[in-house]
Order: sequence, then structure tokens, then C-alpha cells
Amino acid sequence: MKIASTIARYLLGLIFLVFGLNGFLHFIPMPPPKGLAAQQFGGAIFMSHFGWSSSAFRFLAACCF
Repeated sequence: MKIASTIARYLLGLIFLVFGLNGFLHFIPMPPPKGLAAQQFGGAIFMSHFGWSSSAFRFLAACCF
């Protein structure tokens, strides 16, 4: 059981690292949002810098693993 929890911890850390860095480096392409509500939501996230802070917290969480 100790080996399984170690493997799960490293996999979760890797997932947080990849998606945290993707917020800054944009290496996973995203399609443009469809619909007015999605565009407004994306604009609000961008203008409030919530996307950057969310990516920073994911990256820091990955470093803690």
C-alpha cells in the first residue's frame, strides 16, 4: 500500500506541474470559446488575473509533492 500511495502522490504532482506550467507557457492548445457566455467568462478570468494566480497555486502545489 505504501508503494501505491507513493505512485499516486507523484502522479498527482506531475498533473499539477503540467497544468500549472500550461497556464504560463501555453503548450497545450485550447480551442476558442463558443458562445457569448463562455467568451465573457474567459474575459473576466483574464482581466482579473485569476488564471495566473490559479496556475501559480497549481505549480506551487506540485512543488510541494
